[in-house]
Amino acid sequence: MLIKVDATVKGPDAAVASGTPGLTSSAARDVVPSSPPSSSSVSSWQMALLAGVGGAGLAVIIAMIIIRQRNAKDDADSVLEDLDHPAYATTLDDNHLFLSHNTPMMVATDTLKPGDLISPLTEIGEDSTPFHTESDRCYRLLSPDELRLSRSGCPIPGGLSGSFDGERVLIRRLDHRDRPDVAKRFVQRVAALSLLKHEHVVELLGASKLSGISLCAVFEHMEHGTLSSFLHVERSPLTLHQAQRMCLEIADGVAYLQATGFVLGTAFDVFRTDRILVNDNLTCKLNIVTCLDDLDSTSVQLSFGTGRLAFLAPEVASHLLTTETRRDDMDDEAAAVYALGVILGEVLSRQRPYAPLLHAVGPVAADGYVYDMYMTRKTPRVPPHALGDEVPPAWTQVIAECLSYAPRDRPTAADVCRRLRSSCEGGVALH
Repeated sequence: MLIKVDATVKGPDAAVASGTPGLTSSAARDVVPSSPPSSSSVSSWQMALLAGVGGAGLAVIIAMIIIRQRNAKDDADSVLEDLDHPAYATTLDDNHLFLSHNTPMMVATDTLKPGDLISPLTEIGEDSTPFHTESDRCYRLLSPDELRLSRSGCPIPGGLSGSFDGERVLIRRLDHRDRPDVAKRFVQRVAALSLLKHEHVVELLGASKLSGISLCAVFEHMEHGTLSSFLHVERSPLTLHQAQRMCLEIADGVAYLQATGFVLGTAFDVFRTDRILVNDNLTCKLNIVTCLDDLDSTSVQLSFGTGRLAFLAPEVASHLLTTETRRDDMDDEAAAVYALGVILGEVLSRQRPYAPLLHAVGPVAADGYVYDMYMTRKTPRVPPHALGDEVPPAWTQVIAECLSYAPRDRPTAADVCRRLRSSCEGGVALH
């Protein structure tokens, strides 16, 4: 049986249930449409999770950095615990440049001890490592931040003027680049020079590594520069007493170096007034800074007109000018005493060696005449200097013996010091 429902017939709740066919009004009221889950709730949980993971990772990284910094500080303290680092103070202005480089400091690897016989050109060992931080050293390590480089000129050729601990210093810098052998030789010579402690030898204050390719050695400052410059360029007034004192200081320094086994003829190339420095008190000190020059040079190259020939002993000059090599059996101490005699005459006379020849024929011809004196007996021999009557006769005699052409007839440097000092009336005080 079919039942037909008239769509026009509506009950009292038809309006409510019209949107839900087949449901009564009460059922329609009990059914509530379901809504999709909130997207904001999901996002907040994800953000919280990410924040937690990120915070934990950041804490781990910070902890690792702190641990590494503490380890680095402990390592640095173990290397530098025996060093004294005074607070840096200076009056320099802003025209100075910092030698500031955050690089390791240079450490020598030699095991030389005070009192050993040394030569600055002697290799210490093939197995030495210049930057080994645990090796023994005889000089102070300087932090690059303690050094300042001055724009003012350096009183010695090839050097740098600077400041350390508020005091002016001389700095010899080496940029070795791709030459580890040169850097090693530089460090070895610094180690040897650090053993030289004498009031008339320029003092090595320390050394430092400025960068990956730059090393430096730091020496006390000498205001007047070389003795040659002081005598012939500055030409400052100098009394006989002052000249005698300077002579004694030079001879005293030479005697000390010879007592330590230091070979002047090899280390100084040619020992002359350019190898002596003068400070503000007019105190003379032997310039060992030059031992760090010409690290690749193996022999002395001589030529006429350079002014060096006059300071070479005849036996050395005649041999070098013919073979360009130095015999191992030559008496280096006797040759140094010959040069000492020339230097003493230059200080007392305030004249360069063979000054009359230089003025008459020029430096090249003058050296030619000196060479003839060394090589042939027929050439009349003249002394490098003519000393005045104001020079004590005993001093003139000592200098003449130093200039003997026979090495065995020359006195030792120690004898020179003793005889010069004893001949001075009332003595000449050394600084």
